[in-house]
Amino acid sequence: MQLLQLKAIGVICMVFSSYTQHRSYLVDETLNLVRKLQFSKNAIRTYHLADEEQKQIQMITALLVHLVQFSANVPDSLKGTVNWSTIIDASVDANYPINCHEAATEACCLFWTNVLQRFTAAKSQDVPEAKGIIENLVQDLLTVLNLPEYPAAAPILEVLCVLLLQNAGLKSKDTSARCFAIDLLGGIASRLKRDSVICSKEKLWILQELTDAENDSSKILKNKCCVCLGGRGINMACDVCGRCFHPDCMGAGSQENLQRDSVCPLCFCKQQLSVLQSYYELENKEKGKRASTAHKKKTAIPDEVTAVDTVQQILLNYLQEAGPQDDGNLFSRWFYLCMWYKEDISSQEKIIYYLARLKSKEILRDSGSGLALSRDWAKKICLALGQKNSFSRGFDKILSLLLASLRENSPVIRAKALRAVSSIVEADPEVLGDKRVQSAVEGRFCDSAISVREAALELVGRHIASHPDVGLKYIEKVAERIKDTGVSVRKRAIKIIRDLCASNPNADTSHAFVEIISRVNDEESSVQDLVCKTFYELWFDEPSGSHKHLVADGSSVPMEIATKTEQIVDMLRKMPNHQPLITIIKRSLTLEFLPQSSKAAGINSSMMTSLRKRCELICRRLLERILQVEEGADNETKIHTLPYVLVLQAFCIVDPTLCTPVTDPSQFVVTLQPYLKNKVDSKSTAQLLESIIFVIDAVIPLIRKPPQTVVEELEQDLKQMIVRHSFLTVVHACIKCLSALSNAAGRGPRLLEYLVNLFYKHLSGPNSDGQVLGRSLFCLGLLLRYGYKLLAASENQLDFPKILELLKRRYLRRDDFSLKVRAMQALGYILIAKPDFMLQKDILNLIEASLSSDVDYRLKIQGLQNLYEYLRDAESQLTADSTGKPTVPYATNGGSEVPVAAGAGDTNICGGIIQLYWNSILERSLDMNDQVRHAALKVN
Repeated sequence: MQLLQLKAIGVICMVFSSYTQHRSYLVDETLNLVRKLQFSKNAIRTYHLADEEQKQIQMITALLVHLVQFSANVPDSLKGTVNWSTIIDASVDANYPINCHEAATEACCLFWTNVLQRFTAAKSQDVPEAKGIIENLVQDLLTVLNLPEYPAAAPILEVLCVLLLQNAGLKSKDTSARCFAIDLLGGIASRLKRDSVICSKEKLWILQELTDAENDSSKILKNKCCVCLGGRGINMACDVCGRCFHPDCMGAGSQENLQRDSVCPLCFCKQQLSVLQSYYELENKEKGKRASTAHKKKTAIPDEVTAVDTVQQILLNYLQEAGPQDDGNLFSRWFYLCMWYKEDISSQEKIIYYLARLKSKEILRDSGSGLALSRDWAKKICLALGQKNSFSRGFDKILSLLLASLRENSPVIRAKALRAVSSIVEADPEVLGDKRVQSAVEGRFCDSAISVREAALELVGRHIASHPDVGLKYIEKVAERIKDTGVSVRKRAIKIIRDLCASNPNADTSHAFVEIISRVNDEESSVQDLVCKTFYELWFDEPSGSHKHLVADGSSVPMEIATKTEQIVDMLRKMPNHQPLITIIKRSLTLEFLPQSSKAAGINSSMMTSLRKRCELICRRLLERILQVEEGADNETKIHTLPYVLVLQAFCIVDPTLCTPVTDPSQFVVTLQPYLKNKVDSKSTAQLLESIIFVIDAVIPLIRKPPQTVVEELEQDLKQMIVRHSFLTVVHACIKCLSALSNAAGRGPRLLEYLVNLFYKHLSGPNSDGQVLGRSLFCLGLLLRYGYKLLAASENQLDFPKILELLKRRYLRRDDFSLKVRAMQALGYILIAKPDFMLQKDILNLIEASLSSDVDYRLKIQGLQNLYEYLRDAESQLTADSTGKPTVPYATNGGSEVPVAAGAGDTNICGGIIQLYWNSILERSLDMNDQVRHAALKVN
């Protein structure tokens, strides 16, 4: 049956070639056969391709390809045996090869126009069948594309693409037709791009002629096989150019000795073409037709044989020698010549030369034979020559229109176009670097449809790891999608940046890190876990392989840890505060982001040990960098240290033990203490001092025996700043640290008592300076809050009622609201230390009065703030009691205020106290002033 079909194809093709008036009828009959085909992807394919391909196509596709090739009719004078005289006597018009090519194009147009018309006119139930038939035809054509025996595959596909780019496809009013056209064009364009990539990587020695414009013979390898580049076992060489070969590489394994009179295919075809050109020039000279523009050559060759002509002739010779000696082979070679003739701008001046190339072996019978060419080489040559035809050059046009389809109004078409572009990118990810593609894809990042946005990100994300340089071009736009309304889009954007950072650790991704970490408190828990997992893998997970190389500056920290530390610091420089970083560190140290299945199975203790060790190394590196940056900075720009200190503070907030190395627990305190002597009065310096004091405050209680000299210096430095520093946030930190230092170092309440008495004298004396009185109220309240335990245990009993009476009598009843609010703040600090005072009637009346509707809004806010801080303090005590270790609370306003440590209040009465004021708090939640409402909601 198959043999009968093959014979029928041969007969139909001969009729198609000989009787041009019947071509339309034969195409119509072919279309009737097409409608009877199976439309599934597993359509019957019984036409076996040549030699070792081991592939089949449909018989109808084989018929179509052969019909198109036979539509370029070979001149009758060339169908039989020919010689040079036959070529000279052949009356072939100079436009004949071009007309043959146009006839082939016309046959293609006739076929595809009818196919697409029937597709668009098909009923809805018949559309899937029509699509399947066309897809099978295209699949078959792509299978035979760039195979030596089927040159018509490229023009057939080219005509289809032209029609699909017009009204039959992308410009159709039918959405389904446009979507189908996009699918087909995407598949064809991806194949073109894949072939282009393969060809660009091809190192076949014959193809070097096409890429080496200079054609320098000095580049020919000596004593090395031109095929495998090996040097041993060479016993074949070209007598003309000297190229060497292994017999096995040339498919001549049985030849053991050096062949004499052997010529490589390149030199053999050059000689052939040179002789044909000589014949042609001689004939012109005899007839007096030599063109006036011809150049006189000193060599024996009248015109230079181009590299392209040579490689083309190698392919023609291969087909003539290796192919079947039938009409199909002759028409294939003629079809190639017609295509090349059309592409050559000077072809009409040398029609005889082109005709002679068709049967050069017959004309030059005595020229011998070159070394055999393998089929694999022939396919590579065919692929390389295919990159120069108009079909391959049309890739840019197809890509441009597919990119334009990404801007269509219909989301269905946009999604289809995005998939088509994805298939092209799959063939060559470097396409993403094209500015046109980048602009179009980034535009889909903001598409109205979530599915399209996610697909656009997926397109970029698939190739981040293999092409990080391309990914860096998209990172800013990808980072913007981290704030997308779609959960899947946010998660995909985070994964893309994670993969990019993993594949390119040296890239500047701090901006992207900031965007990712901003989602650590995302409303979706899965996004929160992904954010934490991302930073855990980037910073805290032990990398595979050995990373023992230390930093060159004398550090004991591995280079890999130092690099991660700088990434964290660079990210923090661009963040408004370090609160998200604290959350990341906290969840990473406890591995909260792990799935429940992993937690249920138990967390490996060695994993936790490794995690803590890495965090300790990061803290050690931060301390080293603080010293290095400070030493290298100018006196006026010492704030370069601030980001490192803020990161160190973040680690210390989560776990202060990270800053107490076993070998030297007081190392961090001793190193940071000298920075407290900084006298620069600025906001940045205040933030630096505040953070350093926080670290010292957190670490001091963990040191069993802090050095006495350091303790004494610390006391003096803290005392000076409490009395003189202009920023109250620094004063707050100093008082808290001094209380912890007096308690941990066993220094007693001496210094605290001195300061309490100092500020009490200011408040009870005749001083009328508002700033001094405000500062004294602030400091007195904090000293009593943090130092209450030490002061209460002192021999000099603290008189709390006396101090409270002073506040009530002298300051809470003042008309000066600034002092009145400050006194209310001091009262709040004292009540945190002694919460039972809030149950007393006079204090109850004071607080209720501050929360009444008719008082100044500033007083309401301060009263609510007092209750809020009391609740936070009680909560921290409960946390400490439940975990069995002290908790280090931290600021929620970005570090502008020193965190509140646990006071001495009794948490058992917390609920009862709040109940007393609950109605007033609820009333303030409906206050006219928005700041008051916000403060009340914080308490709620």
